[in-house]
Amino acid sequence: MDGPRRLGSIAGLIVVVCGLAAPASAQLVFESFHPGEDTPPAEIAAALSLNAVQDVNVRPLCTQMALPCLSPKSAPDFGWALAGARNFTNGFAVAGELGAFNNTWDSWQSARSTHREENGVFVAAIGPRIATRFFRTRARSAPGGSVLRVFGQALVGVQASELAPTARAIQTGAGVDLATKRGAIVRCQFDYRFVERAGRNLPGSRVLIGLVAPIGDLR
Repeated sequence: MDGPRRLGSIAGLIVVVCGLAAPASAQLVFESFHPGEDTPPAEIAAALSLNAVQDVNVRPLCTQMALPCLSPKSAPDFGWALAGARNFTNGFAVAGELGAFNNTWDSWQSARSTHREENGVFVAAIGPRIATRFFRTRARSAPGGSVLRVFGQALVGVQASELAPTARAIQTGAGVDLATKRGAIVRCQFDYRFVERAGRNLPGSRVLIGLVAPIGDLR
């Protein structure tokens, strides 16, 4: 019970911080979002992720855990993430994230069949984000330019899984937000997660692609 309780506490902290992001009159503002103006008070995001994490069926971990040693996995683990951020200035925000992915692996039983084992992994983290303002890659008069911003962040939280105890995690990453003409934002992000635990700790990298919605009155 200790793992789910700690994960729930971090999730609650994220909800509180991101809940302070917008006033009572906050609203989705796809239509009124104008890149290059002040950053909105807050934002929420939903994304899909591809996770290239520690492979327990590759040496030396497979021998340490008495698991079958097989060829490295050829496909990453599929997952999702929900994120939010409170923007205090145009360049600084406090960001939070809840995410999960299914880690596939092989036991001695599954290695002799076509069915692989699955280990559900859950992450909750919060921390600072530094970003540029939205800028145009070309002058306004030049056609074909994009409107984007670049950001980096470092989140601290916990990682829990169905087959390992909860452990502290540090997730560092960087990404690009590309603004569309309708005001929605497409996010491409790369992260690496460090996990404070020996053995089956599942550290690794992640590629994330999702949509971001600004929240708050920009007028």
